[in-house]
Amino acid sequence: LTDDSIFVQDRDPDDDRAYPLRRFSRADFSPQPLNLSLRRQPDDLTIDPTTGHLYAAYAYPDSFLLDIDPATNQITPLYTARTIVDALLHAEANRLYLLTNDGVLRVLNARTYAELDRADTGFNTTDRHYDYEGELSLDAGRNRLYLSGFPLRAVNTETMQTVPYPGS
Repeated sequence: LTDDSIFVQDRDPDDDRAYPLRRFSRADFSPQPLNLSLRRQPDDLTIDPTTGHLYAAYAYPDSFLLDIDPATNQITPLYTARTIVDALLHAEANRLYLLTNDGVLRVLNARTYAELDRADTGFNTTDRHYDYEGELSLDAGRNRLYLSGFPLRAVNTETMQTVPYPGS
């Protein structure tokens, strides 16, 4: 609710994974232009009356906010806490791989837990539709760590670069 607008989060009847934001005039409740859709239904939606930004809160299974600027249609995830999406131990290499909800893959020493490396995979939980997205699978012979989801991602475990997976 702002001085001139009311924002409502809706559900798209044609797409069960889309939650459009709607804007209405406060004066007569007439629809106003707004082209934003959320991928998941938020637990709460609030507005900063000073900046006009909307904030969509997600508490479970992750902890993050979306900063939504209706003036620019820009949506920025803000992580309030990191949660581990998946972990995978590669005992032969003494490595523990941890993927957190902000898309960062951390490589830890499996004995000391010291961080050895990290990579931004492009994965984030705001795009997650299914619980199995973000699961890790290792092909040690090819030096590839795969992240399930849409699209499927592969990380070269030697260079820590995210590489495209053919066909995804």
